[in-house]
Amino acid sequence: MTDVTASIEFLADSPRYKTERPYIYHPGIKDGCSADDPRLTNISFASIDVFIPDVRSVPAREQGLDVAGFEVVEHESNHLDFLSAKCIEEYQEETENLLREHLQAEAVMCCRSILRLNAPRTQDEIVDIGNPLTLDRPPRGAHVDFTFEGAPTLIHERLREDLKAKYFQPGYRFRLVNTWRPLLPVVEDRPLAVCDFRSINPQDLLSADRITPNRTSELYYLLYRKSQSWF
Repeated sequence: MTDVTASIEFLADSPRYKTERPYIYHPGIKDGCSADDPRLTNISFASIDVFIPDVRSVPAREQGLDVAGFEVVEHESNHLDFLSAKCIEEYQEETENLLREHLQAEAVMCCRSILRLNAPRTQDEIVDIGNPLTLDRPPRGAHVDFTFEGAPTLIHERLREDLKAKYFQPGYRFRLVNTWRPLLPVVEDRPLAVCDFRSINPQDLLSADRITPNRTSELYYLLYRKSQSWF
């Protein structure tokens, strides 16, 4: 892989977000919404060409979750045949073990796994968000999956009461970590790009609601700034 210049979608700098909170709604099976229903979101994006160096050229000392917010980890999975819910569970357990060892963590809990298909969603396609084998689409726009307000809420929702009693104590630290793995030898369309969080101005992060039939969560969308460092 070599350095490239590629187009990234950023949140459009629009005055509407001064009076409207950005949102995106993911309809369920019974909602009866078509994929192109304009009511599903009020978010607009602007595509900007960005220089993206090959992350493999970044020295290890310049990577790391605590240094840049990302890192590349070499790992060969034994559970990539996603043909059943059991396969998903095995992959999640494998990922938990990987993170437990790599981060030297006392405990790791996988919240969910998402399989993605790089193809437009059809207008009459039914999406079952409760099915772990459902093929989602690549999300649009440069974003951060967790906000300072939303992350503690997610932890409270997912953690059992006995684990809260144990880990909500001084000396313990919680981390929310996304792992991403390509399912093809070479990803040529919509590959993952990451941004060094040291290059992000907090004023360029706008919180938005991500709504599904059973819950509402919060994420950040990113406005473009030339000083951002992408890989």
